[in-house]
Amino acid sequence: MKNNLHIYCCPACGSISISSGNMKVSCCNAQLQRLEVIESLPPRVTSMDGEYFLEFNNPMTKQEYIAAVVVERYDRVELIRLFPEQEASVRIPIIQGVTLYTVFRKEDKVWAERSLF
Repeated sequence: MKNNLHIYCCPACGSISISSGNMKVSCCNAQLQRLEVIESLPPRVTSMDGEYFLEFNNPMTKQEYIAAVVVERYDRVELIRLFPEQEASVRIPIIQGVTLYTVFRKEDKVWAERSLF
């Protein structure tokens, strides 16, 4: 599954979809384009209670926030939704070889960043 992940985000309603291959995705009567994914450094990672605690340096305002964190493992994909004005952090199980995708929204712009840890 690695390196075949595609992320889509509806500009009208904010719905996020993921696929493991090329497909046509539509929402709110519009065909969605997959998000551009750029490489980035991982968030601050702390190990606690058998999980990774990921902290992001992001303001989480209504104008600029992390919309989702997508965790890609060797056999599954997990999507964790985040919302404006909540803490910019998530917990995931400790598993080696995780690829992390962070979906950002800033006003009308949406993009994703990929990091490995």
